[in-house]
Amino acid sequence: MEQPRNALEQAIDKQALVPAGSPLAEYGKNYYASVYCLIPIKVWELSNSDAKQAEAFLHSFYQTYQGKEVDTNEAIRFMASYFKQKDAAFFKDWVAAE
Repeated sequence: MEQPRNALEQAIDKQALVPAGSPLAEYGKNYYASVYCLIPIKVWELSNSDAKQAEAFLHSFYQTYQGKEVDTNEAIRFMASYFKQKDAAFFKDWVAAE
């Protein structure tokens, strides 16, 4: 199994990352890098590489949405609000939102 960073770097090198929230059929071989690498790295960036802040975000997200279905736009809204983003610009290059 590829290491997460290695899989992500290979996908980036090939410019083959699929934005989060895309239809499942679009991921193909880049599912692992696009889902299991890209999203956690972006959360890490939003938390300013602070493990406690990242963990607090994940805890808050889980507490808010436990047992619920969350669409992409709601996830973006929650993340932007939690990390005090003025708009959704941070998400435009890596999330497929409506």
